[in-house]
Amino acid sequence: TNLQNTYEKKLGYTDAEYTAAVDQGKYTNFVKDSAGYGLAQWTYWSRKQNLLNYANSVNKSIGDLNMQLDFLYKELNDGYKNTVLKTLCEAKSLLEASNSVLLKFERPADQSETVQNKRASYGQKYYDAYASKSIFGECI
Repeated sequence: TNLQNTYEKKLGYTDAEYTAAVDQGKYTNFVKDSAGYGLAQWTYWSRKQNLLNYANSVNKSIGDLNMQLDFLYKELNDGYKNTVLKTLCEAKSLLEASNSVLLKFERPADQSETVQNKRASYGQKYYDAYASKSIFGECI
């Protein structure tokens, strides 16, 4: 249920308040407000529209973790299968995988080498904690 921190004050919502307002139809500018939201910090209007449509189609909150994971996987398969998802499955390094998501999927304003290395270090932390466990399905 993570609303981009810089938008909390601007929009006057906490993460939970924003999520509830969108779910209840009280806040109607979700798609066009340019605020990053959720696990992937969906920002671009068409991707947020698709997220909202998907949440509605499965009768879930926009903040529902499993819905967001399902939507993320669907989005990767539908539009990024031969780029990001393929790289994630075949990457030879954590930096390669991380950069694929950063540069081809998320595309934030700051894509500097410093950001790339910082993001890869975050990924390394989770890789070290979970990679040896059989919790992930097969690629593609």
